[in-house]
Amino acid sequence: MAYNRRQLHSYHQHAGELPFPVSHGVPYMEAAVDDMACDVALVTEFPDETIHGDDFIFGHTVQMGTVLAATRWWWANA
Repeated sequence: MAYNRRQLHSYHQHAGELPFPVSHGVPYMEAAVDDMACDVALVTEFPDETIHGDDFIFGHTVQMGTVLAATRWWWANA
């Protein structure tokens, strides 16, 4: 959450108001797409193309946790 707060603060300082909603400190976007081959898609964003070492491990761990949490939610509510 501290990382998200720093990133959101940096975004706001450089680009102004956020063009997306934030829930529990996590920015998100939703969109309905009719031509997808699946019911739901989860897209996570992290600058993993430009980081290495501990920063990469942190980013990977965050994205992995997101997918695992979404999977648990999906199966609990299916």
